[in-house]
Amino acid sequence: MGSSASTAVKCDDTREGYGKGEASPLPVLIHSPLLSCFSILYSPFSALFSTLRADSRRNTSDALKIMAADRSAPNPRTTSEPGDVGMPRCFCPHAKPCPALPHISTKQPRFANRLDIPRITEILLAALLQDPFYIYLWKHREDFPNDHRFYWEHRMFGDLFNPRYVFLVLELESQRADTTGSWVEAKGSPIISFAIWERKGNSEGALKWESERKEECGVNHSLSVINDVHLKHDFPGLRRDTTPERFNACKASLQQTDDDFSAILSPDRLQMELICTYPCYQRRGAASQLVQWGLQRAIEDELRFVTAAASFCGKGLYQKNGFRYLEGHQRRVVKVENEDDETDYALMVWRNSKWKNG
Repeated sequence: MGSSASTAVKCDDTREGYGKGEASPLPVLIHSPLLSCFSILYSPFSALFSTLRADSRRNTSDALKIMAADRSAPNPRTTSEPGDVGMPRCFCPHAKPCPALPHISTKQPRFANRLDIPRITEILLAALLQDPFYIYLWKHREDFPNDHRFYWEHRMFGDLFNPRYVFLVLELESQRADTTGSWVEAKGSPIISFAIWERKGNSEGALKWESERKEECGVNHSLSVINDVHLKHDFPGLRRDTTPERFNACKASLQQTDDDFSAILSPDRLQMELICTYPCYQRRGAASQLVQWGLQRAIEDELRFVTAAASFCGKGLYQKNGFRYLEGHQRRVVKVENEDDETDYALMVWRNSKWKNG
C-alpha cells in the first residue's frame, strides 16, 4: 500500500477506437500516494486529455494515409535519376542539393496555444519521416502508431506550458495562399511549421524569462508538470514504439551535448529544441523565419550563443542561417552496445556578432 512502485492494470482491449484484441496505447497505472495527489489536481483537466486522445484515435488512420500519399505523389524536391528511386534530394547524402523553391506568403510567427496541438502533432509526424535520428529512436513507431501519436500530443502539451520554452507556429497568409496547400485547407488549419526554443542557464535574464513565462502559463504550468510526471512513468517500460536501450542512449547523448554546450560555450544561451515544417512547404523559407525569431531574441537579450543539436536533415537549415559546427563536434554518434544500427547528429552554434562583454 505504501510502496513507491507502480502497479500496471490491464485495460479493456475492446475500447472504442481500437481494434478487437488491440491493447490501449498506455495501460492505466495505480501510482504511488504522491501521484495519487497529482491525480486529484489532474482530474479537472481530464476532459482536455480525453479530447486530445479521442482526436488522436480518429486521426491516426487518416494521417498515415495522407503521409503515404505524400511520399508517393510527385514532388519537385525529389529526383527521378536512375538509382535514386525518388529519394528526396535534401535527405539523400549522395544526391545533389535541392533546387530552391518559391517562397510562400505567411503571417508573422505567433505563440502556439493548446488548440494547435493536434495540427502540430500531424506536422511533426509527417516532417520527421525521413529524419535518421527520429527513425533510429522510434524503432517501432509504424507498428504502434497510436502509442506514438499519443506520446507526441502529450509531449507537445507539456512543452507548450514549460516556462523555459517558447513555442512558435507559422501560418499561411491565407488557406488559399498556395496551390500545394490543398491538404491544409481541407483540414482547416493554416499552420505549416512550428519551433520550440529553450532559454538555458540561471542568470538574471534566464530567471526573469522563466518568471514571466510562468505568469503567462498560469494554472496550465502546473498541469504540464503533472503531464510530464505521467509521461516519465510511462517510459521506458510501457512504451511500445521504441526500445528502452535506444531511448536511454539517445537521452544520455543529448544530455551530454547540453553539458558540452554549457562547458565549452556558456550555460546562459538560447537553444533550438525542435523545428518541423510540413513536407510540401519545406525549403520555402518557413523554418528560416522561426530560426530568425530566435536569433533576433538572442540579440535583444544580449546572449552570446544560440545552439542546436542538428540531425542530418537540419544541418542545411542551420548553416543557411549562420550556424557553424562546434569545433571537434561535427559528428556525435549514438549507438547501443551489441547493435549494428547507429545514428548521429552535429553540435552547431550561432555566435552573436553584436554581443559585447559587460
